Amino acid sequence: MILTVLKRSKSVPEKPLIEFVNDRKITIVSGFPTHHLPTPETRLCLCHVISFHEILEELSAERIIEGLGDEYYNALEEESLAPFKSIKTVQKSENILKAIKRFTYRCIFMTDISKDESLIQFLSQPSFWPLDDLENNRIPMDDEDVHDVFQPDILVCHVGTIYQILKETMEVNRNIKLNKYKKVCLYLIIF
Repeated sequence: MILTVLKRSKSVPEKPLIEFVNDRKITIVSGFPTHHLPTPETRLCLCHVISFHEILEELSAERIIEGLGDEYYNALEEESLAPFKSIKTVQKSENILKAIKRFTYRCIFMTDISKDESLIQFLSQPSFWPLDDLENNRIPMDDEDVHDVFQPDILVCHVGTIYQILKETMEVNRNIKLNKYKKVCLYLIIF
């Protein structure tokens, strides 16, 4: 509701969100849950609202994914899993995970879509990706086409499986990076 009111207003971006809400108590009928805001409440300004909404959406999506039924954890052929297992950077895994989380929240939780629809028809839309991360259907970390990662045989019913694979791949990549840092530190200590 606040996003709709904010879109119609011409407020200063630096104005604290709590002041914006208090100025419009007549428009926003129900009480505003200030206990979710960072303290002091005036730190969250109107220019932060979209980012704040995305963070809340992502946190909600994690809980939703963890609660998905088995029908969203269908097995995939190794060929379809290969692009996810071969991701080499934590950042790329995180960005794809964000897209999966946004899809889960917006399409599985908020709407009713068929489990037999292809994920690529949704994830080729830039609105599911972190800001500016999907340009001309390219994933910028290695300029890979999103259609090469999300092949047409990957369906909505595979979203839980993809999420798990990405989390595992991200953990492996973090451990590899950590081990490299440890080796460099050890080398610096010895020499």
